[in-house]
Amino acid sequence: MTTQTPHIAYVVGAQKAGTSWLHGYLRRHPQCYSPVIKELNYFDFLHGNTYGKDLVTGWRQSQLAEAEARLKGDPENAALQQRCSVLRKIVAMHEMPTDEAYQGVLMDGYRGQPVIADVTPGYATVEAEGIARMRAMAPVTRFIYIMRDPVDRLWSALRMYYEYVNQQSPMPIEDFAANWQAILDPELIQLSDYAGTVSRLDAEVPEEDRLYLFYEDLFEEKTLGRITDFLGINARPGQPDNRVNVGQYRAMPEVYTRAAAEVLGPQYTFVAERFGGLPKAWAHNMEGAS
Repeated sequence: MTTQTPHIAYVVGAQKAGTSWLHGYLRRHPQCYSPVIKELNYFDFLHGNTYGKDLVTGWRQSQLAEAEARLKGDPENAALQQRCSVLRKIVAMHEMPTDEAYQGVLMDGYRGQPVIADVTPGYATVEAEGIARMRAMAPVTRFIYIMRDPVDRLWSALRMYYEYVNQQSPMPIEDFAANWQAILDPELIQLSDYAGTVSRLDAEVPEEDRLYLFYEDLFEEKTLGRITDFLGINARPGQPDNRVNVGQYRAMPEVYTRAAAEVLGPQYTFVAERFGGLPKAWAHNMEGAS
């Protein structure tokens, strides 16, 4: 990108840690632009360990087919036109990933705002080479990473996958999560690898260009103030009650909680040591990890 482009803010995760809510907040902000489609999955496809690449690609293709069908019935709908435009570019980018294709997706609909945001939780898996590539996309880049209680994040992700799978092949959640692999699948666990993500960002991104947050504090005005100050844009109130992709709440069975806490114990230890303690809301699951 040229020096005429805006600063880029990468919200790199974590998955199920409020990134959809933050995407909505940034899209509503007059000084920030973010594509209508969240999760571009460019750098993680090239430099990360994106879970289910074929699944993500197929999902985007089905979204495009659905949007184009709706557009045929409402051809003057500007929102549908933009959605189709971005989805076409995402599908093409995944088929032939190039920086130029990524820039075309990122800038689709851009109207001169000083900051543009790419909100993609899969970027939490991007290795050092990919982080360097992300930083080269604009003269100024910022990285935001949000951490959520590791066990709660994992269970929320599992419920999301269950709800998706249940649309295709209905089954009780007890059957879906009846074995340890469903709970402790490495592809799910890697998205709770706060130690890995934070260590890579610490090593590759200057301190002034990275911001670490906790999901449990995300919806507070003081946290939004930290975000807007970090991005160099004006403070604006959020909508803490307007959370998205929450899903139907189901309590995690205690036997699964204990198993997940045991596997994720090192994440609690790392966060406590790196950030000088843990959010109070993490205490219960942390005890299970001890």
